[in-house]
Amino acid sequence: YMNRSEKSKLRKKTILEAAEKLFVQKGYEATGMDEICICSSLSRRTVYSYFDSKQDILYAIMSERLSSLEKEFETIIKDNDDFMIRWKQIFYAKLSFDRNCPMDVKLIQSTRSNDVQKNMDSEALHEIVVIGQKIEDLLAGVMEQGIAEGIVRDDIHPVFAVSVLTGGFDSLFQLVRSKGSYLKERCGMDEEMILEAGFDQLMASILKVK
Repeated sequence: YMNRSEKSKLRKKTILEAAEKLFVQKGYEATGMDEICICSSLSRRTVYSYFDSKQDILYAIMSERLSSLEKEFETIIKDNDDFMIRWKQIFYAKLSFDRNCPMDVKLIQSTRSNDVQKNMDSEALHEIVVIGQKIEDLLAGVMEQGIAEGIVRDDIHPVFAVSVLTGGFDSLFQLVRSKGSYLKERCGMDEEMILEAGFDQLMASILKVK
């Protein structure tokens, strides 16, 4: 027997899973609230009691994904002291996120626009921004470690260095998706080789020259 709180969590989970399934199948723009209600087997009244709009549902999905990524980064940092090992594992954690949640990646990137300011009254969007800042602070802490150990250039700001790296990671993942076959034919590099070489080049941009 489930209590009221457990029922509420289950309904919310059901709504989010139904919405995500439709967003992936049909696309976010083509999906309507009525379809989400039907797919979740819940009434409109029930669905709207949890979420005011399709956008709020989207933000809730993204918030859960980012929260999981934050926890994964925390575990990586806790379990490893070596600067380069930490960043290599962070890189592959982001790659897994990119592959498993491609919709989320695009939408998270899009929230870095003016839409954030226009929709900051959304509790879920606010949570996304908060989690994003926590992740940034986590990674900046790793960057500060690299500066203190004399591994990273001391003329760049830790947050800027994090932005350079994570932005570069996203671009590299997109490159593999869009030009992986071409690079394999042209350069003789398979996907893993592209990722490893790209990671090394991006890290070289922030490391001290020895």
